[in-house]
Amino acid sequence: AGGNVNEYSYTLEYNYYKDEETTADFATTTVLTVDGEKVTLPFKAGAYYNLPKVDGSFFNVLDFGLNAGMSLYLNRSLFVGARFTYGLADVTNNDYDYSQLELDGNNQRIPRADTDRNLSIQTSVGFSF
Repeated sequence: AGGNVNEYSYTLEYNYYKDEETTADFATTTVLTVDGEKVTLPFKAGAYYNLPKVDGSFFNVLDFGLNAGMSLYLNRSLFVGARFTYGLADVTNNDYDYSQLELDGNNQRIPRADTDRNLSIQTSVGFSF
C-alpha cells in the first residue's frame, strides 16, 4: 500500500464535443509528493491536453443499421409501439481510440481499433386519427 497524499482538488471545465485540445501551462505548477516521489502538475490544463493531436472528426460521416418495430392498437385510436435499432457501421474514428486502462512500456497510450455501434430501443404511446 502507498503512503498518504495530501488532499488535492482539480477542476476541469470543458465541453466534450466542442472544445479543441489545448496544452498544459507548466509555467505555474503545483508539486505533490506521492510515495516519496515529487509529482509536478500544471496549474492550468486545457481540455485533452494529454491527448495526441489527431486530424478529422471524432465521429465518422456515415452510419447505417437495421431497424425493427411494431405497434399494438389498443382500440381504433390509441396505440403503443416499440422500435429497435442496431448499427452496422463503426460510428467513431479509430484515430481517437486509445486504451483508457493502461499505458505501454514507454508510458504512452495504446492505440485500439474499437467498433462503436449505435444501439437504440424506443417506445411510444400515440393517438391515431
